[in-house]
Amino acid sequence: MGKNKFDGKYISFYNLIHPYLKCNIHFVFQLAQLEKAIASRRLDFNSGNGDATIVYAGPVAGIDTIYDLNGKITLQNADITYNPVILILKELMWYYTLKKEI
Repeated sequence: MGKNKFDGKYISFYNLIHPYLKCNIHFVFQLAQLEKAIASRRLDFNSGNGDATIVYAGPVAGIDTIYDLNGKITLQNADITYNPVILILKELMWYYTLKKEI
């Protein structure tokens, strides 16, 4: 199993007293490796691939509620188990768009 890929067009931090982050980052990941990082009791990410692009501008700490968050997350050929009812999803294709601007 290979490593997950991460790259960014830009990642910038401003103001060290009240840190503010601006970034445009891209992840390519294998769901089985994401399973280890998330460690959810409800969901098992058995196999498949994912791709995420996130554009964020806002505070690093949760003291401010004004931020911009946009992007997309795609899962391809995903095998996911929802444990509370033993629901098994096979070869799932899933697309999700993030859009929050305040």
